[in-house]
Amino acid sequence: MRICTGTVVALVAIGLAVPGWPGHMDAAPFTYQPAGKLVSGSGKGNSTMKDYVPGMRYPIEKAPSFPNSQVWGVGGSKGPKGSQCDKKNYSYPWWDNFCETRSWSMPLCPSGKGHQGQDIRPGTCEFNKWYVVACEDGTITSVGTYSVYQHGKSGTTHRYLHMKMSALKVKKGQYVKKGQRLGFVDNDFGGTSTTLHLHYDRKQYVKNVGSVYVPTYGSLVNSYKKLIGATNPTCDSKACAAKSKCGSWGSCGGFSSTCDTTGTQKRTCTNYACSGGSCKATNKSESKACSRTTDGKQVAGWSSWGSCAAQGPVCAGKGSQARSRKVCKGGKTVSESQKQGCTIAVNGKVVSAWTAWSACGGFEWPCDETGVQARTRKVCKGGKESVETAKQACKTGKDGKLIQPFGTWSACVGVAGPCDTTGSQKRTRLVCKDQATVPDHETRSCPRDPEGDVTEVWGDWGDCKEEDATCDGQGVQRRKRKVCHGAVEETETEQQACAVSCDPGSSGGSASGSSSGGGSSGSSDVLITVDAGNSAGAASGLAGGTRTSSGCDASGRPCAPWWLFAMAPIVVVWRRRRVEAC
Repeated sequence: MRICTGTVVALVAIGLAVPGWPGHMDAAPFTYQPAGKLVSGSGKGNSTMKDYVPGMRYPIEKAPSFPNSQVWGVGGSKGPKGSQCDKKNYSYPWWDNFCETRSWSMPLCPSGKGHQGQDIRPGTCEFNKWYVVACEDGTITSVGTYSVYQHGKSGTTHRYLHMKMSALKVKKGQYVKKGQRLGFVDNDFGGTSTTLHLHYDRKQYVKNVGSVYVPTYGSLVNSYKKLIGATNPTCDSKACAAKSKCGSWGSCGGFSSTCDTTGTQKRTCTNYACSGGSCKATNKSESKACSRTTDGKQVAGWSSWGSCAAQGPVCAGKGSQARSRKVCKGGKTVSESQKQGCTIAVNGKVVSAWTAWSACGGFEWPCDETGVQARTRKVCKGGKESVETAKQACKTGKDGKLIQPFGTWSACVGVAGPCDTTGSQKRTRLVCKDQATVPDHETRSCPRDPEGDVTEVWGDWGDCKEEDATCDGQGVQRRKRKVCHGAVEETETEQQACAVSCDPGSSGGSASGSSSGGGSSGSSDVLITVDAGNSAGAASGLAGGTRTSSGCDASGRPCAPWWLFAMAPIVVVWRRRRVEAC
């Protein structure tokens, strides 16, 4: 008997030839990789060797047979280059490929996804030669484009994929016995092709999981052993276990951070136990907690000194700056800091920004439009705050600005003429225009009563003239003025008596302010208004009721000639003279 070392288990049938197996048994002993060990890079498998269908028949009728990866094998899409019929694909050891990387949901796979069963190559790379057989008694429940479903008496659903579908030996609903032929191993894949192999998987109900695909590797190993008639070599379990030992504990490590005080120590223990007739080693890592002291340990060195930050008055120029580092304390990372004094260059430093420009002012006269505005800011100077002032010229429009309000309204004066009953009033204020003070007038209409208003004052007296050519020494002189009557401007005439010379030698007579003979004793002026409707009465009153041609009444007083009273309405004034004889 020959035993292969390492993790490959060798099972040798003693003096037994395998039907249909080219060569002799001792030339090709049956070996297999552990369950869950997949081809490198093809995923992570399930390491259980549980036989989910004890006593099942191996699904290919005759040995040899080589379960391994179709995708990661020679000629596969992710395997080494070469032919799918390469001898490496048709040799031991077996390789588990349950849970091999796929996208199907697989609750019993470590990643939760993977290959649903086991790919199995027949003894040689030949078509129409190797039969697939039923694993247990049961009914064919479905026949697809490249799959056959069987419900076994154990309650397991078996699937057989990639047989030659055109040469099947069974049909849907047919009851088959364990070991009964179903069809040839082929590469049928529903119209396309794959490698020459049988994909075998099965579903069972798993507590707390449900109906899922379960590992096939343990069942396939056990059923294959029965097929080839192999027997397990004996193994001394006590002697095997005595070989178990543990290495020394490693240093304390595995800390989560520089300051972490709690870590782990690890060691590797090699345990030996009988499996498959041989003493197999299993390495197991053990760990335990450990601790260390980290207080004061520097995690990060001192940083550079920070900028100098002012302390106290800004313009004092004094400040402080800090730096920090990280150290361990109580198992955690904490910061330590240092501070030192520093000097700040502050001369000219702005303490407060410029204020807004002030209103435009500083005008030289009320209507001046060009002025000055200012703004200020605070800066450091000589270690103290100092106020800086900036000025700029400014201009503001003042046209219409009020300098002096309106005065009182003027008298109501005529508009169309001096005797108009509707007049106007005016008032004046002072405003700015083109940087000068100018009057601005406002007018309004007003009612007026001009009755009796003198629009033109008395003129000079006219020449003294004798009116009746009697040469009585009595004459008349007149003057005029203009007054308003009934909104009409009229002329009034005033006349007064005056003395004229009665010298016969003179032509026309001459006026005199006094008599030339008889010696007047004085005179006075009288203003008389004669009513045109009662001229006789007025004249009578004026002359004492007696009219004479000599110009004297009966009492000897001078009197106006009679024609004077026929002129009405007029105003008459004469100079009354006292005479001693008439």
